[in-house]
Amino acid sequence: MTPAELAEMEALCFPETPVTWSVSDYGQHLENPHSITIAGDMGFIIGRIIEDEAEVITLGVLPEHRHAGHGTDLLATFQIKAKQKGASVAFLEVSAENEAALALYKSAGFDRVGRRRKYYANAKGIAVDAFILKKTL
Repeated sequence: MTPAELAEMEALCFPETPVTWSVSDYGQHLENPHSITIAGDMGFIIGRIIEDEAEVITLGVLPEHRHAGHGTDLLATFQIKAKQKGASVAFLEVSAENEAALALYKSAGFDRVGRRRKYYANAKGIAVDAFILKKTL
């Protein structure tokens, strides 16, 4: 998938959120050997590896493909690739208001280990907390 296609998919997955990455940002990510991007017709996951830690930066599934296990599949593939690249643990941050994502990560074995106060803005522009989640790979 090209950087422009990733940026377009992000906008479709998160229409209520301002796009956070430019096409150039996606290009730099794709060129980075420490990055992991898994993308297809239904969604994408982006992350990186630093030492023995993996970080999920974002995971998006197109609205018409949600609730069919695609997010679970993307997350599982990311964990396999992260482990292959030497990661022994994975982290991510998720909005405390995102019940669907929280359920996905809990079912995948992630545990809450921290909180970032007023880390995200919700669709109304109100600052909301993020939970920091962790999983041993």
